[in-house]
Amino acid sequence: FASDAQASLAAGCDAHLSKPVSKATLMTALATLRPSSVGTARHTPTPPQPRAAALDDASALARMDGDRAMYGRVLQHAAVFITDWPNSQDRALAAGDAEQAQRLAHDLKSIAATIGAQPLAQAAHVLEQAFGRPPRLSPQLPAAREQVDTAIAPVIVELSRADARTDAACA
Repeated sequence: FASDAQASLAAGCDAHLSKPVSKATLMTALATLRPSSVGTARHTPTPPQPRAAALDDASALARMDGDRAMYGRVLQHAAVFITDWPNSQDRALAAGDAEQAQRLAHDLKSIAATIGAQPLAQAAHVLEQAFGRPPRLSPQLPAAREQVDTAIAPVIVELSRADARTDAACA
């Protein structure tokens, strides 16, 4: 899926190959990414640019009074909700249920803020507001949803590492 490729690149990967991978595709990717060993023209990899972490562990832990065990449990629950959120939102929108779709945006905003995923919380807030009062499907929704989709990908990647994060948080 395109979202998987975006998540890989957002996590710092240099490239993303989707299965099934042919030998030719793999060899082309390797040749493109490795420095040349022939001649004077060498490929110099561009150093990765610093990027903001998808989750701010310090602020999340501060909200939980430093309770690392609680933080670990919250991350595990957040991983389940956030990973399935795009599917849940799509189902609500397909059913024309603006109220449920808005509620899901609100829940995403709250959970994202709790775990320190501020860009995702802000994007979810914009989406929640785009539904209006009373909730309705509107022309602003696709753009707001696109912001959420962009912000959610790196958070899902980080949450997929929740076990490692939890172990680190509990250490």
